[in-house]
Amino acid sequence: KYGLRLMALAFPCNPQWRTPEGIALVGPRYFGYDVDYRPFDFS
Repeated sequence: KYGLRLMALAFPCNPQWRTPEGIALVGPRYFGYDVDYRPFDFS
């Protein structure tokens, strides 16, 4: 519904998960989502 609040948590991961092989194993497309992986900027 419009207007509902959402809280999202993001944590840094091991750099191995950010490789093309790691993203293929656990990225959003593996779970059936039609979106590309986008890293979260912690700086």
